[in-house]
Amino acid sequence: MKLFQVNIRLTESEHQLAKDLADLAGSTVTNWFRACAFSKKRPAAKQKLINRKLFIDLSRIGNNINQLAHHANSGNPILASELPLLKELKEAISQIQQKLLEL
Repeated sequence: MKLFQVNIRLTESEHQLAKDLADLAGSTVTNWFRACAFSKKRPAAKQKLINRKLFIDLSRIGNNINQLAHHANSGNPILASELPLLKELKEAISQIQQKLLEL
């Protein structure tokens, strides 16, 4: 029986990476963190190593795009005309990630 709760704060990119790694391991973020904390190594990914690395790299690129879009939506200088392109890139990355998961 689990009686105690531990909360941590993550940046947006840390949270996305944790979600991606948990997904790769076929786990929830909570269970993935628990496994990392109480075992000597991370839970194994269900994908080939090369696909996992590519998936994680794409996730990081997607996070950077999200940060740029958030920056622009906060009134900071990024041309409004660039926003549709950023959204298109994010969608393309998501589609590539989905295809990788299907391999």
